[in-house]
Amino acid sequence: MPSYEPLKSARRVLDVLVALNRAPTTSIRDLHAATGIPKPTLVRILETLVAAGFVARDANRGGYQVTSAVTNL
Repeated sequence: MPSYEPLKSARRVLDVLVALNRAPTTSIRDLHAATGIPKPTLVRILETLVAAGFVARDANRGGYQVTSAVTNL
């Protein structure tokens, strides 16, 4: 039994990374369908992951994709 409740926010970030890894480019709509995370929350998570270098926005395809930095996780 864990000594603390798992962090919901950390779990959400991991869920987003898992969903992003399933396709070359993923839209917010697809991420919402895959994770159930509200779209405004997804935008904040994605902006955080972009700032950290783990995700890039693909303007040509209208979505997001993981970067090679995820291999460092």
